[in-house]
Amino acid sequence: MDLSSLFSDPLLLPALLIAAGQVTCRLLPLLSKRANKLAVRLIRAKRSK
Repeated sequence: MDLSSLFSDPLLLPALLIAAGQVTCRLLPLLSKRANKLAVRLIRAKRSK
């Protein structure tokens, strides 16, 4: 497949955006949980010093 033909398809870009949006919606809760855990660890480390 040719990349130029992919980008010239007007329907492909919205489909890719929708797919990316769905993936990020699923990943964001997982990432935020990890970020919260890291933030708690950092805060505890700063308090203990």
